[in-house]
Amino acid sequence: MSRPTVPGYEVEAILGEGASSVVWRARRLADQVLVALKVTREPLRRPDPWLSGWSVGPQDAEAVVAELQWLRTLRHPGVVTLLDALVLDDRRLVLVLDLAEGGSLADLVTSRGHLTQEEVTTVLLGLAATLSDLHDLDLVHGDLAPGNVLLDADGRPLVADLGTVSVLGDLVDDPWGTTGFVAPERSVGEDPSGACDVYSLGALGWFALLGEARQTATDPLELAARCPEVDPALVELIGACLAPSPRDRPALTEVSRRLEELGEPVTVDVAATPRPPDVTRRVREQALEQQRAQTRARERAAKLEAARRDLRRPALVRHRTLVVAAVVGLVAGIGGGKVWLDRAGTATELVSATSPATAGSPAPPAPSASTGPSPARASAAGGRGGAAVGSPTASPSPAAAAQPAASRAEAVTVAPREVVQELLDHRSQALMARNAARLGAADLPGSWAMRQDGATIAELARRGQRQQGLSFQVRSASVVRASATESTIRADVRLADYSWTDGTGPARVQPGHDGRTSDYVLRWTPAGWRLDTVRDVPQGR
Repeated sequence: MSRPTVPGYEVEAILGEGASSVVWRARRLADQVLVALKVTREPLRRPDPWLSGWSVGPQDAEAVVAELQWLRTLRHPGVVTLLDALVLDDRRLVLVLDLAEGGSLADLVTSRGHLTQEEVTTVLLGLAATLSDLHDLDLVHGDLAPGNVLLDADGRPLVADLGTVSVLGDLVDDPWGTTGFVAPERSVGEDPSGACDVYSLGALGWFALLGEARQTATDPLELAARCPEVDPALVELIGACLAPSPRDRPALTEVSRRLEELGEPVTVDVAATPRPPDVTRRVREQALEQQRAQTRARERAAKLEAARRDLRRPALVRHRTLVVAAVVGLVAGIGGGKVWLDRAGTATELVSATSPATAGSPAPPAPSASTGPSPARASAAGGRGGAAVGSPTASPSPAAAAQPAASRAEAVTVAPREVVQELLDHRSQALMARNAARLGAADLPGSWAMRQDGATIAELARRGQRQQGLSFQVRSASVVRASATESTIRADVRLADYSWTDGTGPARVQPGHDGRTSDYVLRWTPAGWRLDTVRDVPQGR
């Protein structure tokens, strides 16, 4: 974007870019006070009703209008103050904001490499307090990222870029935000909630400790391995905030309490380390993200236009939302190294599993006449083959539905390792293919496992990432309990090294690691055993 001409202000230099706007440093001519000018990328215009929620342009303009509305009524010491607003001749909106002398968290981390544990705790604690006050007003930020966390001259964090703030319960038709920091449920159109901001806090903690955003949707064990000197309590808290499912994240009050227990706040020294003069790296990265967002929007708009031609009834946007919910809600995912994270109230460490599946390899074949059905399918196949469970469209045979209860538990009792392994084989195939149809062969519909996987695969799809060689290995397994309707298998599972790519460069290797022994809870369905949830093994067991 070229330097704008704003009446009453001398525009000096670019400070940074976001998905909806560009921020410039400027001097107010009336009193020579330095301010920040936030200029929208798109002119204000009436959104096309056929493209509402699909087009980047109108959505961006609406986002900044929303920010103007809320900032005019909001006064808080932890929120950047709106000073003025005006519209340029080309109908782009300009917000005049207080200039944060300490720059952004993105600039500070880029210049220093990473922050100390004490500084990270201080920044997160300040943000949590501000977000808590916003939530008390039924406001959610929704896109808290390093570029819109600013610091004053004393290093106190300030919340900026309220362009995605929404009233709790309002449906966001086209959720978007900064990749790696926006909660995954926003990508599938779920209602915004306070849990979205809790997720962003965890992502900010990860970024500030490591000096980089999460390249894939990795799990807390990676953070602990890369930052062994960091207090495990902070690592566990960040991991809890990053739980894929919003219901598994801690409340802000709990986040604040756990941060306070880590020690007294310190002063974040922003003066000792100057900011990069042109923030070239961040501008380049955010420009790339903006390009991706525009590409996704064009693709969605093209699909909508095709649907508009084919269908002879209105409300296509509503139809699109239902279709996306039906498809994305079925898929399973592991983002990068993240396999299921445990339920709220338990440590959110990796519960991993491996299979010999490799990228692009076919789903496990149906059992032959000589080998008989595989363990997870045996009870559904009646011992005679039956329908292929790998396809959720396959209907179970009458023999499957009428299988004796004793036979249902037999496969679990005789071959527990093989039962879990096959389910995880199906899961690895679904993850690498990002294929919702394949997930039905692994997860129980509507289960905790399905929710977790659905949220994570949404983040993978949002980032445009694909995984190759994703491999799980069940190293040992034993039966805790087995019945005709529910069985629990205690398994030791490992995630092996694999690679991933997002289309912007060569494939990158993600190191694997061990998970701790956990209980895999399976439930019987007409198609066979499916995974319901994964639980920590009780201490002393």
